[in-house]
Amino acid sequence: MLNKSIFSIIFFLINLSIFGQDEKAQEFIGAISLEDKTVISYKLTFQDIGNGKIEGQSITDFSGDHRTVSKISGQIDYDENLISFKEVQNLSTKSDYEPDSFCYIHLNDAKVKLRNRKSIIEGNFTGKFPNGEDCVSGEIKLIGSDFFFNRMDKLNRKISRVKKIDSITKINLSSSMFKKKLDANLLEKDDVVALFMKNEPNLYLEIWDEELEDGDRIDVYINKSLFLENYSIKNEKKIIKIPFDSEEISITIIANNIGEKAPNTVSLNLRDSQNNHKIRTKLEENEQAYIMVKKDD
Repeated sequence: MLNKSIFSIIFFLINLSIFGQDEKAQEFIGAISLEDKTVISYKLTFQDIGNGKIEGQSITDFSGDHRTVSKISGQIDYDENLISFKEVQNLSTKSDYEPDSFCYIHLNDAKVKLRNRKSIIEGNFTGKFPNGEDCVSGEIKLIGSDFFFNRMDKLNRKISRVKKIDSITKINLSSSMFKKKLDANLLEKDDVVALFMKNEPNLYLEIWDEELEDGDRIDVYINKSLFLENYSIKNEKKIIKIPFDSEEISITIIANNIGEKAPNTVSLNLRDSQNNHKIRTKLEENEQAYIMVKKDD
């Protein structure tokens, strides 16, 4: 889960104003609140594909231990300013829950306001298991990401002038650090992420260093077979073709050293013909992280 400081920022920004955008491609950031007062970070992106029908993705607990990316579909009513959608399928997850125990959000007739510079989605949702049974219920509050980061930048400028807040906390609360946590599926020591990919003959794993080439080296195992040994990460992508000939594939990333700049960091992208899953590892020497790839039937 996000720490309390980040959640405080989210709800501070939500309560500032009423928000919205007028373009078809929409991105919202905020949180869901459950009946027991548990608060979980939430990001929603969608696009109107015609006649008010929307498709996109949600990210639940986007920098926490249970980060889950799900496919969503729904409808938006521009005349009544209402939006409805449901999560229909997991695309990736760091959670170790069984697939039939996931609770998918179903949001019906929530308030949506679309304006030139500000956006908001507010409403009550019901969670449902894959078999249709109810699991949880709660409230969702989201604001347009452009407005969110604009307000967050202003808040950070105020925080930077507060002497009682240490420099590390200021960095962790910065909008640039928040964006990295939001966008990246970050794997640290012994973390595991499950990816759901199309049932195709091959997958492709891209490996690179998107920052400074500092001599980080890794081993890559696929189904316990060594594919890359002591490989030095470069800015140029290394592409590995992986036969998708079993129901599940395991990929293990092992940090062999710490380069000029700690820790050992690697960017990865696993793709099929339709999906891209970007992952980033952050490991100390001899630590490892795992990717489990499962066929999406």
